[in-house]
Amino acid sequence: MFNLLGEADIQDLMIDLNTNNQLKKLNENPLGEKLHKIGGGYSPQYAKLKGVGRSKISLNRDGDYYKTFRIIPFPNGTAKISSNKKLHGDKTFLAKERWGKVEGLNEKNTIKALKALDVKVIRYILS
Repeated sequence: MFNLLGEADIQDLMIDLNTNNQLKKLNENPLGEKLHKIGGGYSPQYAKLKGVGRSKISLNRDGDYYKTFRIIPFPNGTAKISSNKKLHGDKTFLAKERWGKVEGLNEKNTIKALKALDVKVIRYILS
């Protein structure tokens, strides 16, 4: 059997669900908790500069943080999502210290990823 979590399209899907869906769209961690309720909102200055509400915490900044998300597959068929929470030597951007664990899929996104894996398994069996 092959490790589906090592395939690029599955990894891209999982990262997109974690970053663009959960963080950018829903502003939530893997448990479904709103980030502003965990670590507070953006400063008034930052919110005005970026044109976002103070409670719309996406951790996107200039997009660099989302680019650091990686899927680390393990030989047993499981995987974890990892990211670099400290970019450009910016000591103020320590996501884990302020907003907690943001890597990982919420329940709804886990189901979406599992459906994509199901399709791959069926194709593999039928080939």
